[in-house]
Amino acid sequence: MKQIPDFLKEYETALQKYRQRSVEILATALNDSETTDIKSSKFLGTPYLPVGMDYPKDKDGKYEQNLCN
Repeated sequence: MKQIPDFLKEYETALQKYRQRSVEILATALNDSETTDIKSSKFLGTPYLPVGMDYPKDKDGKYEQNLCN
């Protein structure tokens, strides 16, 4: 777990109530000649969806931008 920065130490106790769990993702870019399998996790790109599953849409019915899958 990362430690609170020194400049916030005096507020550490008060900030504890806002603490949330998080995950840190360390990603490595592919070389130009590398590709991913269609079922591999990735950022952006076309997601792998099972047959019959609709691509996610927003509240206005527009297709959502895929950030990671």
